[in-house]
Amino acid sequence: MSNSFKTIWLNSKFLFIVLTILIGFVHHLSVAQDAGVIPYSIKIESKINALPGDTITLNIIKTGGTEMAYGFDFMIGFDQSKLSNPTISYGEPFIIPGDFEWELLVLDDGPFLECGQGGCPSGLIELISIADTDNGIHHPKTDPGTGKIKVLPNNTVLFSINFQIADYLDPTNPYVPIFFFWTLCSDNQIAFAYDYDGLFDIRSAFSRFVMDSDGLPGWINITDYNSQFPTNLGAPDECILLDMSGMSERLCDYFNGGLSWGCSDVNSDGRINILDIIFLINLKYKDGPLLNIQEYGDLNNDTSIDILDIVYLLNYIYKNGPQPDCPQP
Repeated sequence: MSNSFKTIWLNSKFLFIVLTILIGFVHHLSVAQDAGVIPYSIKIESKINALPGDTITLNIIKTGGTEMAYGFDFMIGFDQSKLSNPTISYGEPFIIPGDFEWELLVLDDGPFLECGQGGCPSGLIELISIADTDNGIHHPKTDPGTGKIKVLPNNTVLFSINFQIADYLDPTNPYVPIFFFWTLCSDNQIAFAYDYDGLFDIRSAFSRFVMDSDGLPGWINITDYNSQFPTNLGAPDECILLDMSGMSERLCDYFNGGLSWGCSDVNSDGRINILDIIFLINLKYKDGPLLNIQEYGDLNNDTSIDILDIVYLLNYIYKNGPQPDCPQP
C-alpha cells in the first residue's frame, strides 16, 4: 500500500473500531430485541460462464435486514491463482448525490499480520465502510420521519469487486469459491442500531449463520461457533463473550459466492481459442467428438448448437464480440 492509502485505511479501521465500541463509554438502557427484527443477510454474488483471461464483476448485496446500519467491515477470501488484481466499485449507498450518500469505503489487499502463521486463503481483501465520518458539513441522508440514518433496502448492492480471471482455468475443477473469512473478531461485522436506540447506541452485528453452496444448488450451513482464528466458519463465541459493553449480537447471515466456468471451452483444455472453434466445426459438420457438457457449446443460449454458435465464438475471440452466455448445465 502507498503511504497515503495506508493512512486512509488505518484511519478508517480506527474510526470503525471507535464506532463499534463507543457505547462502552456512554450510558444506555438494555432493551430486548424486538420480535419483528429481521437479521441482516449479506450475499456474495455467484456467476456462471467465467471466461479465462477476462475480467468479472461480483456484487456484494444486502439481501435482508430491518435495522439501521452505520458501517461494516468485511473480509473476503479467494484463490489468487485463479483471481487477481481485485478492485472495488461503489454501490448505491456511496453514490453522491444519491438516496443514502454514505461517506467512506476503502479496500485493503494485505498482507494481514494475523495470517503470518498460515491458515488464510492465498487471496484476501478487507472492505471497510463508515456511513458518517463526521469530518465536515456533509452527512448521510436521514429518514424524514425519524431523523435517523436511512435503512438500506433489501437487495441493495453495497459494492462490487472486480477480478482479473487467470488465462487458464482447470476444466476438471470448474468452480472457485469467493467467501467470507475471519482473522479477528472485527472481521465481518456490521455497526448498527435499533430504532429505539439512542444517538450513541451503536451495536455490533456478528455472524449468526455462514452459508455455502460449493457451486451446487441449495445452501449448506457451515457455521461453527467453536472455530478458531483464522476461519471461514463465522465469528467464534469468544467474540461475543469478550465484549463487555453487551452491545454485540449474532444478527447477520453470510452467504458465500463463487465463479464457475466451462462455457465455450468445448475441447476442455482450460482455454478459449481457435481450437474450440475447430472443435465446434468438427462436431457440427465432420462427425467429430461430442462435448463433455452439452450446454457449454450453446454459446448464444438459444437451446441448440449450430453455425450461429461458431460465428458467436469467432466474433468473441477475434472481433471483441459479446461474451459467451451458455445455459446452466
